[in-house]
Amino acid sequence: MNIYLAAKFNEQPLMIQWAQFLRHHSHFITSRWLLANETISVEQHQSEALKDLNDIDACDVMISRTHSRGDLFTGGGRHIEFGYAYAKNKRLINVGGWEAVFHHLPGVVTVSSIEDVLKYL
Repeated sequence: MNIYLAAKFNEQPLMIQWAQFLRHHSHFITSRWLLANETISVEQHQSEALKDLNDIDACDVMISRTHSRGDLFTGGGRHIEFGYAYAKNKRLINVGGWEAVFHHLPGVVTVSSIEDVLKYL
């Protein structure tokens, strides 16, 4: 199954671990941002965002690293990716808590660990 991993950019090391775990279970990861360097120029922002949308288009399932409501968190790209994937009728699985009312939309699953994801794949 083709999977896109969405998370805050500073969680890239954790997402690389998740990608390895999922690959071990015969899944393909479409998230090229896992290979990205944080020090991209402003001119590269648009092409990086478009690349992420293309990677979401190529997935069957998006797995989002979420945080419990009320936790201190920053960054918003993953929320845009979530909405884009929802609009594209992708399967959505959140790992962690729920951050917004949109995480309670029909068909969105929330689990507590990456290991629990395998039950829904």
